[in-house]
Amino acid sequence: MPRSGNIIVALIAAGALILCWSNDPAAVSAPAKNKKKKNVPVVISGGSVKGALQGIVGGKKMYQTELGGNPEITWGQMRLSTGRIVVRGAQGDTAECTGGVRISDGKTKSTIRASRALFTRKDNHIELTGGVEITTRRSDDGSTVLMRSKRVIYRINDEVAEALGGVRVTNADILIVSERAVYRKRENVVSFEIKPIAKKGPNIFRAATLSYELGERRIVLDGNVYIETYTDEKDAKTSAPRRVRSITTGDRAEYLDAAERRVTVLGNARIVRDDATFAGKRIDMLGKDGDRVLGDDIVITYTAEHVDVKGKRLSYNKANKYASISGDSIIIIRDPKVPGKEKARMYGDYIEYFQDIEELFINGNVSIHQDNGVIRGDVARYLRREDAVYIMGNSRIERAGSTLTANMIYFNTKSNNVRLIGNIYGTGVN
Repeated sequence: MPRSGNIIVALIAAGALILCWSNDPAAVSAPAKNKKKKNVPVVISGGSVKGALQGIVGGKKMYQTELGGNPEITWGQMRLSTGRIVVRGAQGDTAECTGGVRISDGKTKSTIRASRALFTRKDNHIELTGGVEITTRRSDDGSTVLMRSKRVIYRINDEVAEALGGVRVTNADILIVSERAVYRKRENVVSFEIKPIAKKGPNIFRAATLSYELGERRIVLDGNVYIETYTDEKDAKTSAPRRVRSITTGDRAEYLDAAERRVTVLGNARIVRDDATFAGKRIDMLGKDGDRVLGDDIVITYTAEHVDVKGKRLSYNKANKYASISGDSIIIIRDPKVPGKEKARMYGDYIEYFQDIEELFINGNVSIHQDNGVIRGDVARYLRREDAVYIMGNSRIERAGSTLTANMIYFNTKSNNVRLIGNIYGTGVN
């Protein structure tokens, strides 16, 4: 659908043309029955009607004008062609087109096809049925937008089009399907309901309701959000190419297909990627392949390693393979043998993660709570591959009323072993 909603303009013009023609004095002033077919070109407001006039019926109760012989209506750059047109009512109450309806607009390059079109004056709406197909070109990039449906109703006063049954909308590499869609011209938004699914390349989007904002190419998902995305990356250890699958869920999500692609997940946001799960109040992924990730009230779970990382704010840069977590930062080491049991908790002002070497730095007011006491220091270096933590800067361990200080303290997250290194000094030691 085009940014300005021109896919519907042809319908309005066609309905207006049929209505004007049906009210033309030349068409309804001489009631007759069983008139012979003849070509009747009629010029109306800069347009014309061509076809075989098959009958005009007039009276107090009913007026009906019928035009057959594959009539055509033209108005400026608009053209309506069909097999037969029947206008009923003294005021052109209804105008029905049957037999391969085709409406085209040379200005907007829009085309509408259907088996039947019905214009109702009282409700001021147009109904298309039977293999409805609407094709147009976007004014911003010239890409083709195609919509297919079993039935379309356009309410002219409200500038709202409702598509029902087997709805399919495609634009470039975006495909959206559902059983019902509502296009609001004034807002330039299409809302999809009843099992909507959007696909962009290999990526899949699902939700209770889905909206497509045409101007910004924004997909908005509400309720039971499910997003499945694929990115091509290099393995961190072997550098071999691989395709990574990510599953995103939440209460609401927005996907912006712009120069800088952006995915925003709100409410119970959750992303499962490889062996890591990201959960939080809000998660933003920026860039084509999730090059940057931002998160609020975040929890990162490394399932295989039984490690959780928590913080108020997450910032991840894929190119630099660097992440920072600030605000109430915590690393939790869980016991792989005992579900629910924690082996250690590590606190700090903020945490830095260097992905290529799989090392984390806990900075500022470091405290590590484990079975052997509480280890404190200014900085802690956590080597994930070695299950080792080195605490430096005013490093000390507090246990049972005693304090031991050293230049550095070593803590093994797997075995819970603690070792003090250099200038060891103790106070309150019995």
